[in-house]
Amino acid sequence: MSDRPFLPVVRTRSQSFSDNLAAMIPQAQTFCPYALSAEAFAGAAFGENILGLFRLSGQTILITEYSVQTGDTLAYKQMAQVAYGYGVVPILRETKDPSGKICAILLPTDEQRLLPGDRLFLLSSINGLRRIERGEKTPPRHWRVTADTRPSVASSPSIIERFTQLTNCNPEQARQFIEQIPAAIDIELYDYQAARLIQALQSQLPVRLSPIR
Repeated sequence: MSDRPFLPVVRTRSQSFSDNLAAMIPQAQTFCPYALSAEAFAGAAFGENILGLFRLSGQTILITEYSVQTGDTLAYKQMAQVAYGYGVVPILRETKDPSGKICAILLPTDEQRLLPGDRLFLLSSINGLRRIERGEKTPPRHWRVTADTRPSVASSPSIIERFTQLTNCNPEQARQFIEQIPAAIDIELYDYQAARLIQALQSQLPVRLSPIR
């Protein structure tokens, strides 16, 4: 006999009954098809295409497909801005390579930028879809990036490119910062972005990050 604990799963026809049952039997997993359907319909009002849903930690998670168009709140956003700003999980991006061929990128990285014509598949709560629809991102933290040792001339172009990819700086801002080292630059990053920036540059350009506010 298995030693794993018994986990009851109960299907109900009333959300209030589901809530009461969950209160009486905390280890039970209860779900009401009507309530789930209502959440899916509500999510469809914000997402372009609801592909499915599941329950996780008492919350309904929607699998949503977006077709990115010019003027959308997702257009030209870095994946980090989408994930950390809206509180969603990008799982697949479909885009075109330089030759025009459609390619699928599983678990796209933070620095990738969504372009008009892309398709994005993500996991989100209804609240996340609502925030995307309204363009209500959680603001990033303000950081001061300080570097004391100027990199070699040969490595500077690759560092500038990498710095541009991982921050909200344009190539000219990144170039000026690198060329003026020892120097500091103020940027906006989410915490995960800040940690990745330090990790990505530590071998070529050790930097220090300090929160401004």
